[in-house]
Amino acid sequence: MKEKIFKNVCIIIPALNEEAKIGGVMQSVNKAMKKIPEVESFHIIVIDDGSKDKTSQIILDNKGVLIKNKKNLGYSESLNKGFKKAKKLKADLFITFDADGQHKASDLKKIIRMISKKNVDILVGIRPHTQRITETLLTNYAKKRIGVDDPLCGFKAYKKTVYNQIKNFDNTKSIGLEFLFKAYDEGFKITQTSIKMDKREDNPRFGTKITGNLKIFRALMRIIKKFSFKF
Repeated sequence: MKEKIFKNVCIIIPALNEEAKIGGVMQSVNKAMKKIPEVESFHIIVIDDGSKDKTSQIILDNKGVLIKNKKNLGYSESLNKGFKKAKKLKADLFITFDADGQHKASDLKKIIRMISKKNVDILVGIRPHTQRITETLLTNYAKKRIGVDDPLCGFKAYKKTVYNQIKNFDNTKSIGLEFLFKAYDEGFKITQTSIKMDKREDNPRFGTKITGNLKIFRALMRIIKKFSFKF
């Protein structure tokens, strides 16, 4: 029998109007996590970011830990709430996962085993494809500064020691980039691995091509300003 490396793993999923996908995503995550012997227990935390559809009810129907934002607060603030809840649940590993069905729950075993075997604090997924011009710009920047190929990938794993020291996921609305860059700046070890991914047929989580590019560009500018990096 394999040793239980993690007593409690929390999978944190931000969701906005995902009634068509969130149930299947939660079911696949639940099924995958039950097959990972290194994990003693787990919780699926889903943050409904002001959805207008039945997202919240589906989360409850699938026995998820629901955090419901009264209005749309955005990706960064939703993850802030998710991480705080995970800490209250005494998570020793935090995993972010997308609600749109693109990520493969089968990769959870790979992610968890890799971060448990290697002497690292954060594991970042690398998608097989990106969708926007600004993502390429950000990727090139992140490669040079922190050695991460796909900083915007929503599939990441963080040990509790990272969150306990940094204390907040994102203060600058940087789409989660602040936490990653700050962890690197404070000396935490980061590694990465490729993940499987399906292309999304409807609008991606950062919005349309124009609004998505604008959000990513603004996030990049905030990161450069906050960490005083020269591009």
